[in-house]
Amino acid sequence: MFNYEFFNSSTISSIMYVESELELYVTFTSGRLYCYSDVGFDTVEEFIAAECAGRYFVSNIKNEFELV
Repeated sequence: MFNYEFFNSSTISSIMYVESELELYVTFTSGRLYCYSDVGFDTVEEFIAAECAGRYFVSNIKNEFELV
């Protein structure tokens, strides 16, 4: 399991990644929590490294992976 907090994002608060299940949990600053399946670790690394976490989420995760 891997946790990361976004301190400079106005929309994304934190993520938790369960590599054995390929599940990415995204917590928004509103408090909402969503889980996406079949997410590879390379996507998680790119998400963390992105200049804008919210923009990366919308472009590369939101409609690309199944919401559980």
